[in-house]
Amino acid sequence: MMGFTFTKVVVGDLDAQCGFYVAVLGLSAVHRMANGEGAEKHEQVVLRGDGEGPSLVLVAYSSREVPVPGEAVLGFEVADVDVTVHAAVEAGGSVRVAPKSAGGRRVAVVLDPEGHAVELLQKP
Repeated sequence: MMGFTFTKVVVGDLDAQCGFYVAVLGLSAVHRMANGEGAEKHEQVVLRGDGEGPSLVLVAYSSREVPVPGEAVLGFEVADVDVTVHAAVEAGGSVRVAPKSAGGRRVAVVLDPEGHAVELLQKP
């Protein structure tokens, strides 16, 4: 069976970034591992919400530059966009697009502490 399983984001501070996604989006760290040698040496944390759905994997390479944020936009459905935006700011993130109504949903875009975009969606 094929299907979407994870998104991997390269970060600079693995522990701080993991803390942001746990605090703001309620994800849980389900696995942490170190792999590779030389330029490929890295550590990663697998984060998951409820159930066995797709994972967010944060990876930090020991000898590589962190890419400029903007390579992807992560999307999360949340119970309350306004509350989640507030939590993001409290956890060291910032607001790119303030909460607003669009297409029958409440939406916003926040940036994690390293500048990766996280789009938040709230169903009506």
